[in-house]
Amino acid sequence: TRPVFLTNEVVYEFLDPSCAESPTDELQKIDGAYGDREFSFLVYALSDTEKIDLIILNDLGSEIARVSLSGGVVTASGLVKSAGLPAEYVLADFQLAFYRLGCLRAALAPKGVRVEETPASAPVRERTLLDSTGVISRITYGAESLTLVNELRGYRYDIRWGEAL
Repeated sequence: TRPVFLTNEVVYEFLDPSCAESPTDELQKIDGAYGDREFSFLVYALSDTEKIDLIILNDLGSEIARVSLSGGVVTASGLVKSAGLPAEYVLADFQLAFYRLGCLRAALAPKGVRVEETPASAPVRERTLLDSTGVISRITYGAESLTLVNELRGYRYDIRWGEAL
């Protein structure tokens, strides 16, 4: 498993799957951009207290790649592996978006990264990761969607599920 750098100095250590806000068993549509490149694909996301499986599907619903985290080990197969895509970063972003705030704060505060979230009463839920230089990434939540913008690395995801798919 390759290290995931949240900043140029801070390495993200994967959290235990039990830190997830809730188990996931759903189809997601991901549209994103990194620099001038845009991408779009379907992912069947499965997570529980023991593992995360992100199964990447083609337009016909057939598996073309898989990214998994189990026992602290990341595995990748199919297109992800052959193209050398950073599977660890995909899993880290999944954890940053879908894991409990308390777990993230406990893991990142000693490394100098703050995780802030708007209060539950706010009209829009937003989670922000910051260090001493400013915003690292921002996650904005909708009822059946989220937008993750990594300002430091210059990429974004728009993820939809449920009726928003």
